[in-house]
Amino acid sequence: MKSLPKKIEKDTIIDSIVELRFDTSLPKSVIFGIIYNEIKDEFPIFEEMPLASLPESVRNNDPTLAFQALYRVKNDSFVVQIGTNMIAMSSFPKYLGWEAFTEKCRKLLEVVYKLNVISQVRRIGIRYINRFDGDISGNTNVNLSVPIPSASVGASNLIFHVNYPEALFTSVVQYRLELFNFGSLDKLTTVIDIDTSTEKLESSDYEYIWSKIEEGHNTEKRIFFDLLKEEYVKSLGPIY
Repeated sequence: MKSLPKKIEKDTIIDSIVELRFDTSLPKSVIFGIIYNEIKDEFPIFEEMPLASLPESVRNNDPTLAFQALYRVKNDSFVVQIGTNMIAMSSFPKYLGWEAFTEKCRKLLEVVYKLNVISQVRRIGIRYINRFDGDISGNTNVNLSVPIPSASVGASNLIFHVNYPEALFTSVVQYRLELFNFGSLDKLTTVIDIDTSTEKLESSDYEYIWSKIEEGHNTEKRIFFDLLKEEYVKSLGPIY
């Protein structure tokens, strides 16, 4: 396996999320209050999400809503989303690097475990969203082959799955071109959105779960750099 950069100087990450979905033996109505009471000093800005206004019975009967965030708390560097069966942290609005991000994630996870909120972890997810200036299709290894000889086919909006045989994780990759507003101008950009997750967990022990978060991050990172041509990666200023 080729060596991957620790980071790139021309940072393209616009959002990063580490998420746990879990079962709990506690009443769902108390999950947010218990967690927030422990982290409110560090995350003083509080927001209630639209789903919080729905009755619990409605949310429980709709599988699409079961693992959605109901509340969001944040500070200048990080955002925490909390639902009745999930918790997620983002390094937002600026990605501070995996080392700083994981330090905060570990502390948050330690709080959740200390409070005995989790009885069983159901899913681990690591998601990174990257934005590049312009159409970088020519600098990627993304190929779309469609047997229409009289037409030109381009890969402007793709969703595909990546599953390395040796990895525990499966990744859903969204590759798209979109206009993004820079000040007063709309500019064409390329977005690569990689959501790497697993439900194949052998334990809910803290150390085991954290090791799988690290593994998921490494899997996501490998996919990201595999999608880009080597010469283009060099132009982004890789640091090893």
